[in-house]
Order: sequence, then C-alpha cells, then structure tokens
Amino acid sequence: MRTKVMLVWLCGVLVAYWISPVTPVTEASTATPVSTTDTLTTPTCAEETVGSYEWPATEIGANATLLCPGSTEGDVYRYCDNDTTWSIQDFTRCKSTVLANLELEALDLDDSASSALLLAVDLQNASKPSKLIVSGDLVAATSILYTLIEHSLLSSCNTTSSIVKNFTEAILMVTSQLLDEDYSSLWNEVHQVSDANAVLNLLQKLTTFYDETISCMSNIDIHEVQLSTVNMDASLITVPANASGKYVYPTVTTTNNDQVTVPIDLLTELDSNNKSGLAVVIYRTVTSLLPSTDLNSRLASSEGQLNSDILSVVMYPSQVQPLEQPILLQYSHLQSATNPVCALMNYALTTSSIWSTDECETVSTASDVTSCNCFHATHFALLMTIEDGSTVKVPLNSILVAGVVVAMFFLLATFVMLLFVNRSFEFDWALVVKCFLFTMMVSDITFLSGINATVDMMICRMVGVILHYLYLSVFFWMLAQAVLLELKIVHISSASASVFHYCLLGWVTPLLVVAGAAGLKHKNYGNSYYCWLSINDPAVYGFIGPTVFVIIVNVVVLCFVIHGFLTIKKNRHKGMVDMNKLKPAIRATIITLPCLMITWFLKSFAIEKNTEPTYTVYAICNILQGILIFILYGVLDVQVQIFYRNKFGHNHKAVQDSSPKAWSDKTSENNKTSPNNFRASSLTSFSSRASESVATIRNDSTASISSAATRRFLVFFPEEDTGVTDEKDDLFAWTFKFLGTNI
Repeated sequence: MRTKVMLVWLCGVLVAYWISPVTPVTEASTATPVSTTDTLTTPTCAEETVGSYEWPATEIGANATLLCPGSTEGDVYRYCDNDTTWSIQDFTRCKSTVLANLELEALDLDDSASSALLLAVDLQNASKPSKLIVSGDLVAATSILYTLIEHSLLSSCNTTSSIVKNFTEAILMVTSQLLDEDYSSLWNEVHQVSDANAVLNLLQKLTTFYDETISCMSNIDIHEVQLSTVNMDASLITVPANASGKYVYPTVTTTNNDQVTVPIDLLTELDSNNKSGLAVVIYRTVTSLLPSTDLNSRLASSEGQLNSDILSVVMYPSQVQPLEQPILLQYSHLQSATNPVCALMNYALTTSSIWSTDECETVSTASDVTSCNCFHATHFALLMTIEDGSTVKVPLNSILVAGVVVAMFFLLATFVMLLFVNRSFEFDWALVVKCFLFTMMVSDITFLSGINATVDMMICRMVGVILHYLYLSVFFWMLAQAVLLELKIVHISSASASVFHYCLLGWVTPLLVVAGAAGLKHKNYGNSYYCWLSINDPAVYGFIGPTVFVIIVNVVVLCFVIHGFLTIKKNRHKGMVDMNKLKPAIRATIITLPCLMITWFLKSFAIEKNTEPTYTVYAICNILQGILIFILYGVLDVQVQIFYRNKFGHNHKAVQDSSPKAWSDKTSENNKTSPNNFRASSLTSFSSRASESVATIRNDSTASISSAATRRFLVFFPEEDTGVTDEKDDLFAWTFKFLGTNI
C-alpha cells in the first residue's frame, strides 16, 4: 500500500515538473520577440479621419476598405503608399441603386431599337446634375453610354426616323449632363485613381457616334438634329449632292464668340444615298474637366496652355486629309493671355503631346478672340501663354477701384451725417435713406472683395448672386423712398406703413426675385473672367426686368407725389410756410434713380470690355453719383440743415424746441385708431406747435397754420429758419440757404 502511494506521488511530481517550467518560457520566448519584430519592420499609414470616414492604420502597399456612403452600394478604397502616406479616397467602385440597375439592363440589352431608346431616356434622367453622387456613378453612367453608342440601332438603322432622332437627342443630352461642371470633382477623382484618359476617351467615342448618326440620318432622310445646352452645342446635318456655300454654327454667338465655319465644297465624298454630312460640336466645359498635365502628360504642350473651349468637326463620309480648303474656327479666350497658337487634337500621335500645330494657322487675334484656319477635321483648341498668377481676366484696375472707393467715401459721409443728426432711428425718412445708403456701401464692398473670386466656381457664383441681390435691393429702397413720400404727402398717413414694411420692400422682395432667378440660372452667375452677370448673358434680364419694373413704379408713385405737392402749393394760404421745402426729398429721389441705372450699366459695360477708357468713364460717373447723393441726401436734407443751425447758428434754443417735434412721425395713443382724429386733433395740435416754433424763430406773430394741406406738409418736413437776423454773420447757415435754393 505504501509502495503504491509512493509511486502515485512520484508520477505527480514528474508531471508537475514537466508542465510548470516549460509553459511560461515558451510563451515568453515566442510571443514577445515576434511582436517586437513586426513593430520595427512593418511601416504603416497612421489612423486618419477624412469627413465621416475613420481610416484605420494600414500597412504600406495595402488598401483599406469601408462601406460606401448613404444609399450607394460597394466599398470605398484607400491605398497606403510606400512612403506611409494615404492616397485619396476611391469611390469609383460605389454605385447608387439606380445606376447599378441600369448597368445590369445594359448588359442584357437586346438588339431592338425601342429597348435602346428606353435605356437612353432612363440614363438621361439618372445623370441629371446632382443625381450622380459618387465617382462610381460617373463611371457606371459612362459605361452605359458607351454600350448605347455601340448598339446596333444606328449601324443597322432599321427603325423609324422618330426613334433615331429621339435616341440621338437623348445621347447628346446624357453627354452634356455628364460634362457638367457640377461633376468636375467626380471626373478629377476618376482621373486620379482610375483612368487619366477618361474625358479624352469619351470624346473619341462621340466622334464614332456622330459618324454613325449622320449615316443613319442619310438613310432615313433626317436633315438636322441640334442640341444647345450650357455645357455643349451640337449640330448634325446631312448635305445633298451639289450643295454649295458655307455652314456656320452657331449662326449667332451669345455668351461667347465660339463659332465654326465649314465650306460645303469640302464634302466631295458622298455615300450610297448621294449625300454627305457634318457634325459641329462646341464643348464648353471639357477644358475645365480635363486632368492636369501632372496626371496626363500628353495634354501638355510647349506651345502654351489650353485657353479655349474644345471645338469639334466630323465629316461624313470621311474626306481626304489634309483638306483643300480650311475650316474657319473662332475661339473666345478663357483667360487673359498672349501668343495664341491654333492646334488640333490627334489621338494617334506617339509623341509626348496630343496637340499638333502642323495643319493649323492663326488668321487674326484680339484681346479676347482669335480666329484660326485648320486643314483637318477633328477636335480643335487654342493654346496660349498664360503669365504666372494670371488665371483670370482681371476687371479690377486702379481706375475702377478708385472710382468705387471715392464714391463709397461720399456714401459713408452721408450715412454718418444722417446717423449723427438722427441717432435714435426714430424717423421713417431718415431710416429709409440710411438703409438705402447701407445697402449701396455693402454692395460696393462685396464687389471689390469678390469680383475676382474665380478660383472656386461655387464661391464665384455665390458672389454673383449676392451682387445681384444687393444691386436689386438698392433699387427697391429707392421705391421705398417714393412710397414713403406718397404716404406722407398724398395720404396724410403716418401709420399706414411701418419700418418693418419698408424693410420687407427693400430687402425681402428682391431676395425672392433673386432666389427664383438663381434657382433657374445659377450657372450663369460668374465665369472664368469675373463673378458677375454678363450683359451678354440672357440671365442678366433677371436683374434688368425687375429693375425696369421698379423704375416704372417709382415714376408712377413720384407723379402722385408731385401732384400732391402742386396741390398743396396751389391751396396754400397767405403767410403759409414756403412749400419749396418739399423739393429736396422729391429732387433727391428723381435725380438718384436714373443715376443708379446709368452707373450700373456703365460698370457692367466696363467689366465686359475691360479697357481703360470704359473704366475711366465709369469711375467719373460713379464719383459724381456719390457727390450727388452726398448733396441731395446730406447737405440739402431739411433735418441736417436744422440740426447744424441748432449746433452752429444763433437761434439755438428756438430751433432746438422746434426740430424734434417737426420731424416726429408718432401720434398719441388716443388718436391711433382713428384717421379722422389723427387729422383733426393730432395733426392740428402738432402743426400748431410747429408753427409757434417757426413764429418764434422768425419773430413773426402772424405766422399760423390753418389749412389741412399745411398740416400734411409739416408732419413730414419741418419749417426752416429763414429769418434774416444776423444771417450775414452766419456763413454756415447762408451756405445751406444758398444750396437749398439754387441747386
């Protein structure tokens, strides 16, 4: 028994000895060295948060993946470069549900024309601006477009003319939408992470599409298909045999001077239907969508940088190259530059650049337009030397800035003068004028600080919208002045419109107008030259139309005011105050209104032409406008005159007693509810107090107020101190009197 116990104990000791010393040594010797080695020899990209994505630490040469945003499907990729820096986020494999479904339909597309047309229309709806969310949507939409272009609908042309025309228009519209500047960030991402030739490949595919479309149009007797959008203008035509003359497209230039002229005599080759054809396309946004020369060195050229829209000419059937006669191309410069060189795009070139200048020559050039002759049918562009830092056509030179700054000085002086005279903002007229001046000053500040913000197109468009709103608001504040005069003089009412109502008219109403215009034509606000509404752009009527309406309403209201003034003057009693005291306010409104319209047009014209003479004319007129406003709203203002007579004149106490009462627009609480009481009691007692003060100033005991017309006048305009006591010694008062009666 003892022997058995000893054997069991010995076996337990041996087992314990075998287990206990080995296990901890093994863990220590295997786990720790491996961890240390991995940490020292495997570099990683550090954790980083970009937007809503938190990227984990990732080894170099590897991709990190996260789920695609929102309702899109797939994964977002991000590559860790060998220098332990992150590449940009890759959304090219993310797709929205709509595009993913359309891509599946494209894979199963049959040979019928109707199915191809239906898919083209669906793609058109899915690719509208802001519909494509991520770069993967752009890749999918482009892939579907290629499938439709390669479809047998056009090559076999075994369908009706309406289907061919609708299909062609749908493809052109999809192309225009994909080339929208709103998708510039998506194109840039595709160029960086997927295909640096993405836009160039699209242009090549479209060349084939135009050729097959014209061929089909010839077979089923379609003469012309055209599309004109903000992003591109396209015209596809068939030409019968023995035709002559020239084909010019577009026939009328609007927003810029791009134009193509093709001699019909060049179409010597005919198809089996004894016809030929032309496709002329102006790509207005492709230049801004092309990748940088760092990403695609083939776009670089020793002749200069791309400085025009891309013009394209396709001839059907293919003609013998080089052509016997040149194609005339007219380019509008995108930036201020020098040394224009006409070039054509040749995809087949194996050299470092796809731009060739061998078959093009410069015909003429000006500050913003260049004409070229090219003996080839392909894509064309203008290369120019752009000076460092000169990325836009700068409309701000020293003359224009000086004109705006000097005018702002007079506006500020007028504003401070009125603010100092009437610090409490109590009186309607003073407040309306101050709001008018404030809006003008803010518009000038915005103009100087934002007119050249063309680096970021979104900010540029925002500046254009704000300027549209501010300048339109200035005209609405002019209308508010006329309405105020009409209410005070004609309707004898101080309660029919409050300050709140004037602010609604001056600031809220133009906001509604601009919101509607910007919502429909937001892309027309700003361009590569300046952040401004061009006078050659139809969107400018969003400003001119409401402004003309406001001017017409202003004229009508002022007619009522003048009629009321003449009525009061005609019915005045003997010994009544001088009715000419009403003239300064009416005169200020009448003179300032056309001045504002003239200076706005001159400013737009000067910016558009960008020449020293136009800047000089605008600067002079703008300074004169500032001086006129200073005189009309400041120096000749009745309250200003009374205040400074009170401050510097000899009749200090008398004027001090009369001026506040004469300008007050408030009525007593007992008379607020009844206009008749307002006329009969409030105005009577108020005008009586005013006349007593005037009598004190003049030392004229016979001065009294007995007519309703006089009361009406004095509610808004106080009596001026026109006494002759010591007036020769008061040079300041004499000067005001001179200006008030002779200007």
